[in-house]
Amino acid sequence: MRSKLGRIVSHPGAIEVTAENGNVTLTGPILEGEVDSLLTCVKRIQGVNEVANKLEVHKEAGNHPALQGGRERQGHRLEFLQENWSPAARFVAGAAGASLAVYGGTRRDALGAGLGAAGLLLLTRGITNTELRRLAGLDDGLKTDGKGTRPDREASSAQNVLAQRSAAM
Repeated sequence: MRSKLGRIVSHPGAIEVTAENGNVTLTGPILEGEVDSLLTCVKRIQGVNEVANKLEVHKEAGNHPALQGGRERQGHRLEFLQENWSPAARFVAGAAGASLAVYGGTRRDALGAGLGAAGLLLLTRGITNTELRRLAGLDDGLKTDGKGTRPDREASSAQNVLAQRSAAM
């Protein structure tokens, strides 16, 4: 249950969870905008029969020490929407990308070229675990804190591989 809290609320350490025979009690401070999603998430957990809401709801963090800092949570995200994929997701993406690339190569038309390129991109994403926008050259190389993730602005080796394979088709 704790791991689910960390995906839903910005200050999971501020919330105390007590569970007994499928009855869950939630206490502690929480921001107003996070209450509904937290209660919905906890109710959906297997084995939870009832949820007692004893949370202290605050419109903003204000001067409450437990609500200082923290970060906005995105909730549960599908595997393929995450930045890093699990090995199983990478395998599925790689197999689908390879299949798409082969199919695109057999078509010998503009649609085939597009499907082949998309397949190679997906295959490369599965192999390298690098985000698609970065593989496609749409990433500026900056993290959200403004610091660079690579020393130069030259194309990555994955982009070079894609360009060579596309040129060969």
